[in-house]
Amino acid sequence: NYRSKGKKEMKLQEHLLHDLKQMNGVIAMSVNQTALCLRGMPDVVIYIEGGTTRFVEVKVGKDVLSDIQKYRIKQLQSLGFEVDIVRTKDDIYNVLKSLGG
Repeated sequence: NYRSKGKKEMKLQEHLLHDLKQMNGVIAMSVNQTALCLRGMPDVVIYIEGGTTRFVEVKVGKDVLSDIQKYRIKQLQSLGFEVDIVRTKDDIYNVLKSLGG
């Protein structure tokens, strides 16, 4: 069910945001929600002290990346950015740990 998946995804995003606030990071949510943004961009952009920028795509259950999301991830990685795909709270923990949290 799409609505239920959306709620689960939003809950996971909220968990990520809560934990990132404790690291004093700046978070941009849902960069793909406006018509002017590029389709397929990850759900969350994280800015951490020292100039670190990290992109995070949130997926739940058996949800898979779309072709445009795969393209954008490769594009961002080719520019030198790290992109994480999180599905669980453990995945979020690992991202935060890699950011020094």
